[in-house]
Amino acid sequence: MGVFPGCSASDLTETNHQPAAGGADAKTNVVASATDVSSWNTQVTQSEQTLTSQANQDMQNKASGKTLAKDPGGNGTSVACSVTPAVPAVNAVFATGQITVACDGKAAAYNPSDVTGDAKADLQSQVAQGDSLATESLNCTKPSVTQAANDGTVVLSIQCTSFSKPAVDINVLKSQLTGRSPTDAKNTIEHHLNHVKNVTVSQSPISFFWLPLFPSRIEIDEAFVTQTDQ
Repeated sequence: MGVFPGCSASDLTETNHQPAAGGADAKTNVVASATDVSSWNTQVTQSEQTLTSQANQDMQNKASGKTLAKDPGGNGTSVACSVTPAVPAVNAVFATGQITVACDGKAAAYNPSDVTGDAKADLQSQVAQGDSLATESLNCTKPSVTQAANDGTVVLSIQCTSFSKPAVDINVLKSQLTGRSPTDAKNTIEHHLNHVKNVTVSQSPISFFWLPLFPSRIEIDEAFVTQTDQ
């Protein structure tokens, strides 16, 4: 039998107009479309944003009034989120199920007043023996975080300035000035106390030749001046 010379097996095609049927182990696979994956990723992103905000607020609440430490690089406070199971890839076969988004937060916290207290103690340690720190002249900047990690490591910067003054019992000094003349009172303060630059004695409403006889009627005001090198 001859073969038609103008046609080969590869030139023949056949199309089934109906899906195959009647198999013994038929199976249907569900695949993720691009639209499905985009929608799921959008929902996951929204959940992560909501949970991250809640985690940050929860950490602030648990800090109990303390300040959460965050350095210029944003370190010190972190929130990490996980997605289980992962969102299927486009055209991947998947089974209908629930995706869980969980977020965990870590943060370091500090009390600004504790930092100021430590700086004050450091200044006090530098005051000469017999003097005391003039706390009323203490001036500190707001503590700033220079380095932080969510494991609790915090490096802070603060600058404080103050004056030192003689350790004087004001009530005893008042008792020593009672009944003295303004000149004697001035000399007593200038010659018996260290670091005194100037003393001014004033009386009100009128001047007398002596100070009051009762210490409670005498007021002592201190003014601090910056010491300059000669």
